[in-house]
Amino acid sequence: MKQELLELLAKSLDEQLTAGEVTQLEEALADYAWLREERVKLLQMRELLGQWTVSVNPGFTDGVMKAIETEKEMTSSSLFVRLFPKVAVACLIFLAVELTVIYITEGSLSTDAIIGLEDLSVEDDFTFVE
Repeated sequence: MKQELLELLAKSLDEQLTAGEVTQLEEALADYAWLREERVKLLQMRELLGQWTVSVNPGFTDGVMKAIETEKEMTSSSLFVRLFPKVAVACLIFLAVELTVIYITEGSLSTDAIIGLEDLSVEDDFTFVE
């Protein structure tokens, strides 16, 4: 009942009530002091909100546009900085996989095995020179 009366009171401040609703609200206001107090509070709040004005800052839009431009510049210039850790991690993973494959196939991680010179003979050297 209390919630219904509060909703009816709020509705009376925003919309036109039907004749039955007006009668119900008037009877409730006559019967319940808490409802009258709530009505006074709502009316005072409405008055205070009606008096409230927002100050207009003439430089606000210019500031927002400048911030957007700065963000765009920073975004494009910092692309390398943002992508570097991801690229570095991918390269490290690739290097680890390649070294693992070399170790498994060659049996060691010597410098010659890593650069692929372990199984070369003198004849192969002449082939690379020609």
